[in-house]
Amino acid sequence: MRKIIIVELVLVFLLNWLVVNPEIIYGRFNSLGLIPKQSIAIIEVIALFIFLILLKKRFIFQRFNRLLIFIIVFVLFHLALVLLFKGNIFNWVMGLKYYLTSIPILFAGYYLAKNQISLKPIIKVLAILILIQIPVSIVQFLFDVPLVPGGAGTPYDLVSGTMGGISGNLLGIILASAITYLFLFSRNSNKKIYYYLGILLLLIPAILGEMKIVFIYLILIGGILFFYYKKFKRKDKVKLIFLFGLLLTGFKMVYDYVLDYGNRRDLFSLSFYANYESNIKGRLSRLDSFFYAWETIFNESIITLFTGTGIGNASLNKFHGEHGHFLNEEAFQHFWYRLILETGFIGFLSFLFLLFYLLKISYNVYLNSSSEFLKTISFGFWCIVIISFIGGFSFDLFYRIQFIYPFSLLAGYIIFQYNEIKLTNSTVISAN
Repeated sequence: MRKIIIVELVLVFLLNWLVVNPEIIYGRFNSLGLIPKQSIAIIEVIALFIFLILLKKRFIFQRFNRLLIFIIVFVLFHLALVLLFKGNIFNWVMGLKYYLTSIPILFAGYYLAKNQISLKPIIKVLAILILIQIPVSIVQFLFDVPLVPGGAGTPYDLVSGTMGGISGNLLGIILASAITYLFLFSRNSNKKIYYYLGILLLLIPAILGEMKIVFIYLILIGGILFFYYKKFKRKDKVKLIFLFGLLLTGFKMVYDYVLDYGNRRDLFSLSFYANYESNIKGRLSRLDSFFYAWETIFNESIITLFTGTGIGNASLNKFHGEHGHFLNEEAFQHFWYRLILETGFIGFLSFLFLLFYLLKISYNVYLNSSSEFLKTISFGFWCIVIISFIGGFSFDLFYRIQFIYPFSLLAGYIIFQYNEIKLTNSTVISAN
């Protein structure tokens, strides 16, 4: 099972970069175009294969009966909504892929933990895949960015590593997540200098691609570490403040004076980021799109306020027929916008509950686990859940397989550990 997961993750990180992408006009190294775009379907095929393996082992029926029932009801209910609003059935099919494709990976993470199969080989492969982003981003900066003429968009969006397409925001949250784990793993290592060097190297794609969101994530993570990481003594907190201050100062200097980006926009202007789309591209801003989604489903009917308009009815359709009936291309297509429009108040509240649940269990595992490795994994995941909420306003984060597959794998692994800790505690209480 672990080998299959490793193959899947390698494809997840590389395949979108290797396929033909007709939307990329100027980039030669942003999308290599070596294989047909349809090849991406192999990722869903492998995910289905993982699901069937676990199904054959009767593992899923033993552990996830209620979740399977919920998924079946969810699928049929949203099919009814799509038909009710005369939506494109192909949008519904593609919507199912976005919402459900990572479920087998969640099951797989739980399976690995239950069978005491180590995550360390998978972590090492992910580390290699993330390090690959550095040379790829440098090549994209040197050879792709100069090709973009003035007025054709933000050329630095082409710096997206192996994510494929205009995916700087996606690469940004992956870099921030990797930096978090590097810092946490350095706490238990005698070779801290290598981890700190890795952190500095991972800042290179962020700087070259103007990924300012990375530093918003890092400021937030720095605050989380300062107040909630129990292993920190006072001197550790001083070191943390110094390290993050050094990172931000260095980035600011390179951003303003070396690359001369500061003449176009202020690095630390939060209001600029909140209104970026309306200021630069004439579209609704991130926050405006969030409220627009609520306004749309409220104006449609009181029912859609709670149920949404159905999966795919607010999505782009690049395969067959028209786009979703409720898609507004003037709005910023971030995750929360689409989730609200398609699943309404029930879907929005359910997803928030899921995030809070993951926060609860990951912090619980961090506090109660006796394994230093597991403590690091769970606390790092806790940080990532927090920044993913913000990332949802930046782009369609939870629909991107490069993020949601590793996220789901770790979630499944941690859910099992939480259940084991809870079972152990209840056994001890019963014995007393």
